[in-house]
Amino acid sequence: MSEFNCECVSWARVHTDTYPISNHHPHCAKHKTEHFVKVGYDGRWCVVKPSEVHDFINSGDCIYTLTDIYLTIEQYENLPEFNGF
Repeated sequence: MSEFNCECVSWARVHTDTYPISNHHPHCAKHKTEHFVKVGYDGRWCVVKPSEVHDFINSGDCIYTLTDIYLTIEQYENLPEFNGF
């Protein structure tokens, strides 16, 4: 079975406007998430890899909100382009 011909394709999913929908249902064995960090400032946010957080928090005098999140690689790659805070 290819990634898009998985049995979970017919399983119901709840879509939110926060993150792109994943290719697999959260209860599917093929649904694999990875650790990312949501960096927030002044009502705006972006998602970065944990290794990139240091670049954000040391880039100015701002106080950022950091939240650990777990997304699939597809969700991370399909996030909207970050245009800055």
